[in-house]
Amino acid sequence: MDANDSVTGSTNHLVAVTPKRNRLWRSLTKEWTKSERILILAVIFLFIVALSLLITLVVFASTGRKKICYSAECIKTAAMLLGSMDQKVDPCTDFFKFTCGKWSEAHVSQTDTDSWFSDRTRYLVSKMADVLSENITDEEPLPLSSAKSLYSSCMDT
Repeated sequence: MDANDSVTGSTNHLVAVTPKRNRLWRSLTKEWTKSERILILAVIFLFIVALSLLITLVVFASTGRKKICYSAECIKTAAMLLGSMDQKVDPCTDFFKFTCGKWSEAHVSQTDTDSWFSDRTRYLVSKMADVLSENITDEEPLPLSSAKSLYSSCMDT
């Protein structure tokens, strides 16, 4: 043993060791050429972009569609609202006249108290009477069946 081979000073007898996971990765990538590495990075990048686009399309497809009501009630209400609007008026100038400008023309009242609210009240009272006139079923909540019983007893007189 000479002076250079002392325990604290010599590095000649040390062996370089790499972790197992790095050995596998290096053995795979060592054989790739520069163009193959660029191609693999490009494929990974394109995959990430395609996945991002797919996720974006799925999100917009599920939230982008607005459900439009085509029932008779919806069409009737839309027609009533359009009949009340004065589309000749600029909404930025007079929004109230734009939305309600033709209400008085479309709904001529017999008294001074008729309004949209009284129309809605009459409609809702009629609907409630229809619901309360139906037969009581077991699936209904207790307050509804109680209201139906009370309504039925009042109407039987």
